[in-house]
Formats: sequence, C-alpha cells, structure tokens
Amino acid sequence: MPGLSLLLIIILVAIAFIDLLAGVRIFRLRLTRKSIKDLVIHIILSIEAAFVMEAVNTNDSKLDMFFSNKGVTILWFLLPSVIIVYGLIGLNKEYVLRKGTINATSVALALEKIDCGLLFTQKDGTPVLINTKMKEVSKLLFGRDITYQKGFWELLEDYENGPFKEYCAKETFAGESIYLKDNLVYRLTRFALSDGKKEYFEIVAEDISAIYRRSLELEKKNEELEELEKRLAKTYENVAAYQQERELLSYKYKIHDELGSSILKGYRLLTDDIITDEEREEFIDDWKKTLNNYKSNSLQGESTGETVYIDIVKTAMALGCRLIIKGDRPRRSEVLSMAIREAVYNSIKHAGADTVFVEGKLDGDNYSFKIYDAVIEEAQKENEETNIETNKEANRKEIKEGGGLGNMRKSIEAAGGTFRVEYEKGVVLYITLPVNEE
Repeated sequence: MPGLSLLLIIILVAIAFIDLLAGVRIFRLRLTRKSIKDLVIHIILSIEAAFVMEAVNTNDSKLDMFFSNKGVTILWFLLPSVIIVYGLIGLNKEYVLRKGTINATSVALALEKIDCGLLFTQKDGTPVLINTKMKEVSKLLFGRDITYQKGFWELLEDYENGPFKEYCAKETFAGESIYLKDNLVYRLTRFALSDGKKEYFEIVAEDISAIYRRSLELEKKNEELEELEKRLAKTYENVAAYQQERELLSYKYKIHDELGSSILKGYRLLTDDIITDEEREEFIDDWKKTLNNYKSNSLQGESTGETVYIDIVKTAMALGCRLIIKGDRPRRSEVLSMAIREAVYNSIKHAGADTVFVEGKLDGDNYSFKIYDAVIEEAQKENEETNIETNKEANRKEIKEGGGLGNMRKSIEAAGGTFRVEYEKGVVLYITLPVNEE
C-alpha cells in the first residue's frame, strides 16, 4: 500500500519535530505545560504510527475497509502534516526567544565569549558553571583540568604543598597571586556572590602577561632614573663648588688689583711734596674699601675655620645668590648664621635678589649688623651720588613678621640681642648681638 507507506513517513517526521521541540523546551525551562502538551502529541503520533505500520505489514480486510474511507484517509494525512508545521513554528519561536532573552543557554554562550576564565562554585567549593577558557588555563598552568574538582581554590592556595610547583611558578604582583608559565602570566582572583538565597564564589583567571612585562620595564626604568638623579645631584654639588671657587678667585683678583692700586697711589703721594686734603681722604677711603673687601673674602676661605658661614655662602651660591659679608663679625655664631640664612632665603624668594650684603661692626660689647640685598645697595649709591638724604619715614612701610622673621626675633632676643626691620626701598634687617653670645 503506497499511500500508507507515505503516511507512515509523514508521521515519523512529525514525531521527530515534536520531540525536538519538547527537548528544547524542557532544557530551557524544565517541565512546563507546553512541553507536557508536546509529549501528549508524541504519544498520539506514536499510536497512529503503530496503527499505520500494522496496516502496512498485514492484509487485514477490515483495515483495508477502514483506510478506503476517503474522509478517514484525509484526516490521517492532515494530522501529522499540521503537527510538522506546528513543530517548525515552535522551533523558530524558541530560536528567537533564546537569541533575544536572557536564559541559561544565552548566559552559557555569553560566558564562552569572554576572554578570561570563569568558574562559579557553591560556598563549599562544588563547581556550578565553568567556561572553556578556565579549563584551558587550568591545563596550561597545572598540566590538567582540575576545575571540576571540589575545592579548586583551596588547591591553588595550597600551592607550596600541592602538585603544581613542577608546572608553573607562583608570585605576588600588586598584592595578588599570579601564576607564570613560559611567557604567560595569569592572575587568579576570587569574589563572593549571593542571589539572596545561596552564597557562591566566582573565580576569575585573567591573562596579564603584557601588564606584568610592562611593570618590569617601568621598574627597571625607575631604577635607572634614580641612578641618574643621584648623578645629577652630584653634578649640582660640583657646579656649586666650582661656582664658589670662581667667585673666590674673582674676589682675590679684585683685592689684588685694589691692593696694588692703593700701594702705588700711596707711593706716589709719599713722593709728592704737596698732598691735598682731597687726595688724602681719597687715599684713606681706598684703603678702607680694600681692607673691608679683604675681611669679607677671608670669611669665605677655609683657613678661617668659620665653617658655619662658609656653609651659608655655599648654600647661597647653589641657589644662584652671592653672599658678601663685610666688617666685623663673631668667629662663630649660630644665631647670626640663622639670621643670615633666613635673610638670604627671603631675599631670593620675595625680591629675586642675586646678591645679599651683611655689614658688621663691633661697638663695645656688642656687634651690630645690617642685612640687605642688592636693590638696597643701589638705592644707597643713588642717594650718595645725588647727595640727597633718604627720607626713611616716607619710605617706611609696615612689615608683618611671618614665621621666619618671628623665629629670628625670638632667637636674637633670647641671646640678649635686638632685632629691627625697616623698609628702605626694600626690607633691611638691623641686628645687635652681645660679644659673649658666641
């Protein structure tokens, strides 16, 4: 019976489609009403298939009479055909549903596309979900896939006593454990999760080979920079010392010239029969300047032993400022050196000075000092050349003593001295100190 054979094929195809649809639905949502309906259809088709198969294999006259009925034959062909269409439509809907919604399958597919290894376990360490990347990492680092074992994280933490030392090396990087194999470096971290009912752990394996190598390169460059910084610091010290030697040599040449000029002028005046009062005063002033310069220069020489002042001169030169000390001064005074140092810093910071002067004078049992910068000296020369007396009251401004000047005043007064600040086209410090202070 050719017609019955065709009917049997259609029924078997319908069974295949309905079974596939039921399997997909059961996998996605477990057992639901739709999947139960599919199973009922499967049973009906199986009974029909058995009945048709019996008709094909026997020559029962009663079955021939049953299938010779035109209406019955159409119904038997129509039912499996409709079920085939129903199965195709259902499978298409399931495909669209799985592609456009979040479900177990879509989550599993998404995890497979992530470029890091993922392992989700229950609180006791029982694996729940593992992606392929995590299995590959396990095989690479530990020689075999151990992600399926209960307590995977505990095995990692027990690295020293575990069997993995022969496969990979373990180090600490940025406070976390990393595992090195050949040229690859993986960081494995664990995070606690909860869905409100149960607690889980997420173990992540990330390839940080590029970051690790870059970190080593930066560390090496930092060491090179530190070494370069040390060499530069040494160079700055040498430059400061060289600058100081240049300044001292220049001073010596200047004193030599002035001393020679004074001697020659004195010789000329002694050989002259008549010396005017003006020439005598000029001669005496030249010798005073030469002696003052000699005293100032002697302060900056190592032979004086006044190392406290020499250090200040060196520091000033390193900062680009020339310090000139004239006249009388204590051989060694911590209070005076502190005052000079503070004055140099203030002159550089607030006035941009490149030269600071300290003029000292011994007056009985006290030293008196005047400290000012090059701006004040130029103003004084201008007043001397024009014979105009400086109006200090007109130039006086209120000076607020900050932390530096305040501390300077306290130290000087504690040593039995006096301290005064005035403004004469710039800040000028007037200090007195007792001789026994040093």
